[in-house]
Amino acid sequence: MSLKKDSSPKLKVIQSGSGNVEEFDLPLSMTLRELKGRLEGSKKMGRIQVRHQRIFFMGRELKTSGRSLDKLGVGALGVNVLHLHSRKPRPAVRQDE
Repeated sequence: MSLKKDSSPKLKVIQSGSGNVEEFDLPLSMTLRELKGRLEGSKKMGRIQVRHQRIFFMGRELKTSGRSLDKLGVGALGVNVLHLHSRKPRPAVRQDE
């Protein structure tokens, strides 16, 4: 059974570090840029700004923001799991002497 291009499979996004998981019903025709915008608004994922997001699929980073998820291979072989990594700098911790 194959998915139609206009179908909206459940995409599971796992945030590295925290292990937070969120599922989205999104069409594979959505661009990576649009997905990052959706993740930026996600309270569960910590509202990470688009510029700080790195998205991985099957071990490789997805970098072409204007391409659709389908064209980037998401959903291939029935795999709909993405990993979100944040490049957001952590606040400096002061150490009093």
